[in-house]
Amino acid sequence: MNFKLRPFQTIIERPDKRPAISAKGEITDDTYIFSLDALSFRLPTMEVGTDTRGTYAIISETEIHLEHGLLLKISLCPDPVFEDMPPGCEIHLVCPGDPRMLQEQLKLNGVDPLKVNLLIPPDASVDVSFNPEGNVISIGCLGKLAVGEYEASSLES
Repeated sequence: MNFKLRPFQTIIERPDKRPAISAKGEITDDTYIFSLDALSFRLPTMEVGTDTRGTYAIISETEIHLEHGLLLKISLCPDPVFEDMPPGCEIHLVCPGDPRMLQEQLKLNGVDPLKVNLLIPPDASVDVSFNPEGNVISIGCLGKLAVGEYEASSLES
């Protein structure tokens, strides 16, 4: 499925006392680039155009597995407010949970982690949701996302 995205720039406040994260979407050289602070991700862009609301890019639904276990996912964002319109999308950047911590907890409770299926929740994620017209409708940051801990050059997709 393909989605329309428009350029944006905003600040994501964190629930703790660490500095806020700068989030941005821009169109450069016919490619939509999603950025968090110094990290930039080139999204699979099908088309770039302009309509009465400004510049937009059409991107495709995808999952991109990055170094350090990070996952960048572009997926459907059904919104009941827009039932009669095409769906919008969400961009998720998910930072992996630490399986060792969960395995240790299981061992402390007498459970062999090799004998159970583990679903490890992410440590953190950033979600940016877009309406069908490609405008940002919500932004969220869960957990202790540490964008600065990853090398930007090693994560560019």
